[in-house]
Amino acid sequence: MDLSPLARKDAHTHAPTLPGPEELLARIGSLLEREPLRPWCVHRLREEFVEERAEARTEELLFEVRRAADLLVATGRAHREMVYAVEIGERPPDPAYWSYRSPHTELGQFGPEYDPSRILHRLDARVERTGP
Repeated sequence: MDLSPLARKDAHTHAPTLPGPEELLARIGSLLEREPLRPWCVHRLREEFVEERAEARTEELLFEVRRAADLLVATGRAHREMVYAVEIGERPPDPAYWSYRSPHTELGQFGPEYDPSRILHRLDARVERTGP
């Protein structure tokens, strides 16, 4: 199952990379299954699997992680809920993923810290500290 070609670590540039598409899909699925009572935002998943910091390639790496996690959702192996941070400009929604084995079907069911209004507040604070 070809998700897309991922950039590999070049010996000259030492550019950060993700595992190959098949391995990334398997590792995200395994992580979600190991922790069925914890949702993971796409940013945390990227941090979990990127070999080193990659500020210049953040969007590209997020795209690859999201693509793999979305495939898990499409095949019934994960849940996803979009968090819309409309108050912080042109930012697209951020997806959160969790195991299909979780008893929760909505993000807010994980507890008050996952209430959508609190997530918006945390995202807003994060953007204020780090910039758009």
